[in-house]
Amino acid sequence: MKRNLFLVLLAVCTAFQTAAQWVQTNGPTGGMVECLASSGNDLYAGSYIGGVYRSSNDGTTWAALPIGESNLCVLALATNGPNLFVGTTGGLFRTSNNGSTWMETDSGFASTNIRSLGVIGSNLYAATLSGVYLSTNNGTSWSRADSGLPGSYVECFTQSGGSLFAGTFGGGVYLSTNNGATWTSAGTELTSAYVTSMTAKGGIVFAASSGKGLFRSTDNGSHWLRADSGMTATSIRCMTVWGTNVFAGTAKGIFRSTNDGTSWSAVSAGLTNTDILALTLRTGGMFAGTNGGGVFFSTDNGSSWTEVNAGLRNSTVQCLALAGPALVAGTYGGIHTSTDRGASWSSASSGLAERDVQALAVNGGQIFAATYGGVFLSTNNGTTWTAANTGLTNQSVRSLAVEGNAVFAGTWGGVFLSTTGGSSWVQVNNGLTQFPAWALEVKGTTLCAGTDGGVFLTTDRGTSWTAAKTGLTDTSVYYLTSSGSTILAGTASGIFRSTDNGAHWALANTGLSATWVYALAANGNNFFTATPAGVFVSSNGGVSWTSVMSGTSMLYVQALASDGAFLFAGSRHSGVWRRPLSEMVTSLKDGRVGLPASCRLEQNYPNPFNPVTSIQFSISSSQFTILKLYDLLGQEVATLVNEMKEPGVYTVSWDARGVSSGMYFYQLRAGDFVATRNLLLLH
Repeated sequence: MKRNLFLVLLAVCTAFQTAAQWVQTNGPTGGMVECLASSGNDLYAGSYIGGVYRSSNDGTTWAALPIGESNLCVLALATNGPNLFVGTTGGLFRTSNNGSTWMETDSGFASTNIRSLGVIGSNLYAATLSGVYLSTNNGTSWSRADSGLPGSYVECFTQSGGSLFAGTFGGGVYLSTNNGATWTSAGTELTSAYVTSMTAKGGIVFAASSGKGLFRSTDNGSHWLRADSGMTATSIRCMTVWGTNVFAGTAKGIFRSTNDGTSWSAVSAGLTNTDILALTLRTGGMFAGTNGGGVFFSTDNGSSWTEVNAGLRNSTVQCLALAGPALVAGTYGGIHTSTDRGASWSSASSGLAERDVQALAVNGGQIFAATYGGVFLSTNNGTTWTAANTGLTNQSVRSLAVEGNAVFAGTWGGVFLSTTGGSSWVQVNNGLTQFPAWALEVKGTTLCAGTDGGVFLTTDRGTSWTAAKTGLTDTSVYYLTSSGSTILAGTASGIFRSTDNGAHWALANTGLSATWVYALAANGNNFFTATPAGVFVSSNGGVSWTSVMSGTSMLYVQALASDGAFLFAGSRHSGVWRRPLSEMVTSLKDGRVGLPASCRLEQNYPNPFNPVTSIQFSISSSQFTILKLYDLLGQEVATLVNEMKEPGVYTVSWDARGVSSGMYFYQLRAGDFVATRNLLLLH
């Protein structure tokens, strides 16, 4: 059904809303920029799901231009005078006042899935899944312009002299000499090729074919010759001409030719993300849109690049973790940190050779990042990272977990263990018959692994595993979390719950309006999950769920974490959002009845112990809480708690395997409260 012609700008994507509810934080910045366009003083960036952003200061700052529907996928941008055209999966939209009002301008289109746009002179071309359309009046009316084109859709347009060229998906290059009224195949060398980008310089036409490389024609498309000498990538997504130079954006960076394509050299200095999706020019510079890293700017013919992402809150957040006072976000384009609950963010990816971050884990002063290029370790709050892969024979890492001094990595080849702070790893798969290890969760001294064959458990750090899938009617377990006596497992069929350490499971979908689980998290007695219907909370151990999605345009939540005061949600293509727990959790809204009147630190039990003991403490008000263990010389042995805590009673365990027998003391700090007690380890 057609939407109204005029779509009034909605305030769903503003940074901070008047009602508390969900608030989009100021990052992480960057993300996937599918297309770029410029006109006058304005630069526009289109993201696949995150909408359109505008900058009027060469990318120094960006502001969102919502087009009335937050779930439209932007695939193409074009400008013609004061008009901005946005091609999406749901239609073609036009604004002439920078997004204050929008008009849908695809009347008569058989398909409103707009794949590409081209402005040639005063003509506007729109390529859809059902053909190409031409408008000579800025989209007011359209006529078909695809006679002779193959059934495959058009990916790109360019013009050389009086000829119009179209690159198609699987049909090669086509040529029109009458403004698109009729088309003929251009040459035989690229027949059936998937042409992703085209550009022209003088009488030379360039066509980039995915997987086949770059070709050029000097005879108006009659013949094509390979022209990518020096390129190390054959997946070319975009091209442009700047002065006497030709540029190509690829999956491995940007390449430049100073001799019309005879040879190419890499020009990617400063690009922290080299997966290039779009290129566009403005007076004095060139912009590059990336797949995960946002936008970069060059003023020296591509020799060096600078990130220009302030306000571009389009990142895809795949995991979240709390490291002391810092919120850490792992994205498709690297790692970012915030020490003010999302008000500001800093890039923290120096040394991170693989930027697609799948999972995060914190162990005292160490932060571990899981990627498809192995595990990376930071000991300085993300300022720098080093690879930590010795012994990790499978470096496609999907999950991480920490138990005492042990770090576990779940990979496509099973589970690996490090007891050396990540400096070395050993495989611990005895009895683990199903791979990959999609999820890992530590519950006391039990490690749980979620696999395609259900849940597996180990109580000896992976020396032996046992299957624990009784009641799991869906055995593909992608997420795990636990609190108290409860373990939750997330699957495509919903959430399964166990209260007997994984021996038995029962479906726990009451209240969920969609069951495919995208994320799970726990904080105290509260559980949180994300599904295609948004975020849900349970305050009764996962027995039933309540939606907490009112007041937000946030979609596709992929990560959840809580610091005791807020719930943070990492989204696909719109960064991190947050909401106060007091708005969602009944126990917090109903006052402080039954909560501790003062802070206390209890004696550990058992004491003496070997090798595991429990420590209970009470917090009377929201405080940043630290619980550490020291030896008799005052040297730190372990950090058990290092995060914001809401008022309540907490119990943590210390596993002292690998620690020498003797007397130790543990200290609790919560605001101004400080308490210390002794404990005795006897091996």
